[in-house]
Amino acid sequence: MEHRRTYASYLLRMWQVRQVDRLTWRATLQCTATGETRGFPDLESLFCFLREQDQPAAERLLAACDVSNGDASG
Repeated sequence: MEHRRTYASYLLRMWQVRQVDRLTWRATLQCTATGETRGFPDLESLFCFLREQDQPAAERLLAACDVSNGDASG
């Protein structure tokens, strides 16, 4: 039986950078429990990570494999 986390706390930092002719948001999330920090090149990547936190581990692994195999449908 898989243990599901019922609480997660992160420190979110966001800033904008200029890319060619537009501004893009960058972000980092720092886990308050472990101090681990993850960086995100855009908001979609951040939102994808947060959505994955609600999935069982097996589903997260499959999703990660899809991304690493070059699935650019999203």
